[in-house]
Amino acid sequence: MSQSLELVEQTIQSARDGIVVVCGPKSKPRPITDAERDAIEKTNAKLPKSMWRWLEFDAPSMDLFDSDGNPTAVTTLNGFLQSELAAIMDEVPEEFAEEIAAGLEYMLGDYAGLADLPAIVLPPSASQAHILVLDGSDEPKVLGYEKEEFWEKYPSFGACIAHIIGNRDYAEIGPDWAKPDEKKPSRRR
Repeated sequence: MSQSLELVEQTIQSARDGIVVVCGPKSKPRPITDAERDAIEKTNAKLPKSMWRWLEFDAPSMDLFDSDGNPTAVTTLNGFLQSELAAIMDEVPEEFAEEIAAGLEYMLGDYAGLADLPAIVLPPSASQAHILVLDGSDEPKVLGYEKEEFWEKYPSFGACIAHIIGNRDYAEIGPDWAKPDEKKPSRRR
């Protein structure tokens, strides 16, 4: 069993044992429905086993679907940024709009090579967004996003779930990745 899947299993067990969790499940957990599973599979987004396992436990906590059952959280990093920019473009003077749109690659930084890969927008924590980039690996990383900047926040979906939902400390769920980065010492959930 992968470390990510193991962290998801531990978080599920904690929730079943009645341990208080931070961001969810806010109501009685509900497994993913066949229709929801089909909708995700039609997007061709290859979710990691750890995420499928969580969805089998509690799909609503991931907020992947709109009220009609469409998987609105499936996007790309480019698509995510474009939706973020669209929200502020009405407030930007027209002469700057094109310049801002051209800055997408700059905002992607080290992750520009992942810009068009499928990605899942996960529930945010505080002011930070979380994006699971489906890079084809068994353990895709979760990027954090805040103030037009991306960084690797979690080494896997399981680590994200264990920290945000399971209220597990970084030191418990990850080795060296959890140590604060010198250039980003204030990054916390």
